[in-house]
Amino acid sequence: MLSDLHVGSIFSVWHPEYEDKQGVSYPLNQMQKMIWQYWLNMCEELKDEKPDYVILAGDIIDGVQPANYGRTTMTTDLDDQAACAVKLLQMVPLKRKEYFVVVGTDYHEAKYNDVHYQICMNLNNNDRYFWLDTMGYIQEEDYVINVAHGSSASFIYPETVQAREWQFMLSAAELRKIDRACDLIIRGHLHIYSLIERSGFRLKKFPKLTAPSVTSIKTMINPAFQGQTDYMRRKSPFKLIPDIGYTKVIIDDFGVHVKERIFEHLGIKSISRVPALRKRNGRKK
Repeated sequence: MLSDLHVGSIFSVWHPEYEDKQGVSYPLNQMQKMIWQYWLNMCEELKDEKPDYVILAGDIIDGVQPANYGRTTMTTDLDDQAACAVKLLQMVPLKRKEYFVVVGTDYHEAKYNDVHYQICMNLNNNDRYFWLDTMGYIQEEDYVINVAHGSSASFIYPETVQAREWQFMLSAAELRKIDRACDLIIRGHLHIYSLIERSGFRLKKFPKLTAPSVTSIKTMINPAFQGQTDYMRRKSPFKLIPDIGYTKVIIDDFGVHVKERIFEHLGIKSISRVPALRKRNGRKK
């Protein structure tokens, strides 16, 4: 499970060997070098188990950044951002080269959803089955996962947003507005990792279980692969320090399980110290 890569941002993961349409490659800044190493670490960590597929919950690219005239982008060319994202995602070791994709926020789409769609088609060899658009369901055995980019921009008490989404889902299932409750709700957008679990009886028994099973219904916000941006620092240097990493969704006879992998934060790294004051006539200035 990956989300909010924001490929193209100077604060995000970028492949150092990618060459643009003119054959030009871009040097990485210090933050990007660390995030690139995290990306390599993730690929190495997944090499032995090889996940079945990757779920991408939006904001794969950063877009043209119209609010700051593209000042914080590696390139404003969306084709190059998308091509670099594909190059990065193809590094992830998978059993089946399959990528489920939903769109991100309109701001990073440059008013169109075409970029994420093209990324999905390029990754999956033009197979539309993996395109989830703004929201989609993925069923594995008898378990159902719901994926969308985000439900709210609330950076304070995100658990409230998650619990609300969980309650909306249960109410819709009870009113028969949806076929059944989901076992896992996945969201991105907030650039943090958060997981809420609540136990309850399943509407359907898992085929391999002979007795009624109690599992937990989970709502998760997936971490990002972008460090703290200028926008985040202006809002608050302490509030908006993102979680960088990925999650693994594991399905077995006993339910849907989430295991997170969070790398070191790239927020405020050091304290600037005031130089020692010189003494004059035996006294400090």
